[in-house]
Amino acid sequence: PEGRDLEAFCDRFLLRFNVGYLLQAQNFRAAVVAPEPRITAHLSQDPVLLGIYQQGKDIYRVLASHVFGVREDGVSPEQREVSKLLILSMFYGAQARKTAENLSISGFYTTQKTAGQYLKHVENLFSGFFEWKEQLVKKAYRDRFVTTIGGRQRHLDFRGADTWRVERQAVNSEIQGSAADIVNGTMEVVDESIPQLAMLAQ
Repeated sequence: PEGRDLEAFCDRFLLRFNVGYLLQAQNFRAAVVAPEPRITAHLSQDPVLLGIYQQGKDIYRVLASHVFGVREDGVSPEQREVSKLLILSMFYGAQARKTAENLSISGFYTTQKTAGQYLKHVENLFSGFFEWKEQLVKKAYRDRFVTTIGGRQRHLDFRGADTWRVERQAVNSEIQGSAADIVNGTMEVVDESIPQLAMLAQ
């Protein structure tokens, strides 16, 4: 495969059962590489995030529609890409200056003022996430650790750290740690349930 076909091929891995030679393809990127938005919806119980996934919508298209004031079916590929970067800013706690830098580096020149306006739209749309984030940070300050969805504790050292670094560390530890729990658990279940499973590396 070449070009986009190659990219699509690399996004998937092939599994073969020894018994019966049944061939199955699994979407690797969606299941393993980027589960954070769905996990965030579950952890925060943000009603908008939950609604997006319950209705089978595209989170980036929904956000772009809100930010740029267009219909969801009228969102351009560029606007959707901007929304991806805004979602990352939301997760990682990036402020207007850093968001403007990231957008500009990615080919979407943006002033700090405009980036701040974008982030305000994000906060308004996903207000439940930011309320959850605030409570999580308070709890992390009190307990000095966060707990992943699998029950693992990530201990945090806040000594001498800036406030934004503390928030980023707490939120990232819970979201990414929970993502790791789910991915690892899924792989263990597959390995235990299908001992004949062999991965093809081609």
